[in-house]
Amino acid sequence: MTSAHRLWTQTPPRVPASSRALVLSAMAALAILTSVRPARAQFAVIDVAAVAQLVQQVQTLAQQLAANARLEENLTAVEARVQSADERLHEALAHNLALSNRVEDSLAAFANRMESSEERVLDGAGTTDGVLPHPAPDLLLVGVDTDRATFALRYWHAPDATAEVGSRVARRIQRTCEAEGTEFALAWPPPPPPLTPPGAL
Repeated sequence: MTSAHRLWTQTPPRVPASSRALVLSAMAALAILTSVRPARAQFAVIDVAAVAQLVQQVQTLAQQLAANARLEENLTAVEARVQSADERLHEALAHNLALSNRVEDSLAAFANRMESSEERVLDGAGTTDGVLPHPAPDLLLVGVDTDRATFALRYWHAPDATAEVGSRVARRIQRTCEAEGTEFALAWPPPPPPLTPPGAL
């Protein structure tokens, strides 16, 4: 009893702290190693033909996309050219319209001046001394150029007063045209008619 009592009352041997930490680490590592199971190897089966077909499809799609990009660039260039041509066409049409309006205005003004001049020339010739009132004088348009018109004035007079009446009519027409500010050229007596080849009439 005495020796047993001494066994329990003796102080147990002290274990250093570093040794206890080493023992605990070893026990933890052993626990981890015993809890991990080896992984099963995984293998994938690759279909080479399917991969080659997929690569070919991707290449074809890339070619189509490149062709579509080139087509879009060409369409953009064509649209720009069409728009430029349309703008030039509108400018040309506007210019031609303005030119046509100017020509129409010029022709209308020229026609008005001719009509006014015709009336004044006929009135002047009809009131000239020596010109017979019946038949009344008439004015024939015999030529038109870009900047002038040629008329032939016809009137009746006494047979023995051709030169005198013609001179008075010419002076009357001169005064009428000068009063209107109209440029004119007057020939008296009238020049002979031009020669006309056979078959031209």
